[in-house]
Amino acid sequence: MNDSAASAGPTSQQQNPPPDPGHTAPAMSGGGLIAVLAVFVVLRLALHLFAPPVDDEAYYWLWGQHPALAYYDHPGLNAWLLGLASVLGWNTLALRLFPLLTTLATLAIFAWWARRLAGPDWRGYLLAAAAIWLASPIMFSFAGLAFPDHLLIFLGLAAIHLFVLFFEGYEEADGAGRPRPWLLYGAMAALGLAGLAKYTAVLIALAVVAVIVMRPRLRRLLTSPHLYLAALLCLAIQTPTLAWNLAHGFPGFQFHFARLGGAFGDGSLPGAARFLIGAAVSLSPALIPALIALLRSPPRDPAAAILRTLALTLFCLSSAVFFYESLRVTVFNYWNILAYVALFPLMPLYLKRPFFLPHLVYGAAFAAMYLANYAVAPIAPLASGGDIESAAVFGWREVAQRVATEQTRRGAGFVAGTYYQTSAKLGFALHDADVACIGTVTCHQFDLWRDPSRAGRSAIVLDLDEAPLPPGVTESFDRLDLIGTIPIERLGRTIATYRLYLGAGYHPPH
Repeated sequence: MNDSAASAGPTSQQQNPPPDPGHTAPAMSGGGLIAVLAVFVVLRLALHLFAPPVDDEAYYWLWGQHPALAYYDHPGLNAWLLGLASVLGWNTLALRLFPLLTTLATLAIFAWWARRLAGPDWRGYLLAAAAIWLASPIMFSFAGLAFPDHLLIFLGLAAIHLFVLFFEGYEEADGAGRPRPWLLYGAMAALGLAGLAKYTAVLIALAVVAVIVMRPRLRRLLTSPHLYLAALLCLAIQTPTLAWNLAHGFPGFQFHFARLGGAFGDGSLPGAARFLIGAAVSLSPALIPALIALLRSPPRDPAAAILRTLALTLFCLSSAVFFYESLRVTVFNYWNILAYVALFPLMPLYLKRPFFLPHLVYGAAFAAMYLANYAVAPIAPLASGGDIESAAVFGWREVAQRVATEQTRRGAGFVAGTYYQTSAKLGFALHDADVACIGTVTCHQFDLWRDPSRAGRSAIVLDLDEAPLPPGVTESFDRLDLIGTIPIERLGRTIATYRLYLGAGYHPPH
């Protein structure tokens, strides 16, 4: 990819001007950078191999076992790939195979920019870019887990990369000569695939339109048939998502519109303050000075200058959207992940020595704690009893064994959880894609998988013992009896307890 992409540009990397004075990769020996990268690689591989399914990973895995054009709250690409990966078995290696591949592909794009911007010293630039990217907490976690975000990160960056190359050629040709329209079609195809990963890819499209309007030499594109034909290609790639939503009454769109409505965010701090603090913490406080420098000073390289414009436009647009939403509802910081993806190829030009090492130390500390929290023992539950989400990652081998034993002993017709996360993790642990979810407000995609043939049958029902049973669980059976509990321990302390019920005479909701 690197050599061919570099040779395609109208300006060879040997002819590119050097970075602006003072805009050089942070001073660290090659051996030091390799050692730092080795630490992050080990931590990421350990996360890939040893952490049980985190949060919604098992949920998306079960999506992959039920092929469909799209799913309840996301398009289908991530689920399709997880379904493909399941040929390797129900294990964490298969679960996180594609996040590993998209990580390598993202680093390949960084390598192209390293060759473009650093010339003979490109290896040092690449090592710095890779270290900066991996040390950002939001990128370490969400690029490495089987959430749709890992696809959004890579495909979004790939689309931006191709848009920049096309824009550079178009501007140098002044709308004629060798504008290389195939790059535009490639960019739109990558953007379309990003849209098949997550709906927020539309923010890239809006940023691209804004850049075309802002740059005088690109405005001629608005009269080019290639722009609209390429946009049609992007839209055509969304056909599975649109067809599925149309067939099911648009649940995906309704879900996202519903979660973006409401009143001012709750919590101890106003929602906007929580969003801004969370953004700084998840990106890395040490990158804020580099971001400010990027805002103030463009690079000399023409392609890098276009990348900066597009990256900052996307950053401002995405951040503004979610900042506004944070005034009304609780916004999770990873919703804004697209704001950052295009900044990282340029970061070695702007991250100065005083902030480079602190960023790496901060990122390594986060990565080590993240790995410990999800692969060894949950930190907060052991310390204070909070954070049931990380506690609920553990103990699923014991839970699955107990559930299977009770199902056999009591002759239950099926097994179920009371929340979609519980059902999904139980299904992954049992290697059973048909685990049900019982309830009226907590099952999401499982609502679309309800099996009418289960009516009248008995079930083993699993519930996380932290609150009363969710609405609709008791009402779904003629009789529901508690038959036991399953305490989960780590380091000598109980971190979570599950309740087992035997439900008789199941009657699914209408």
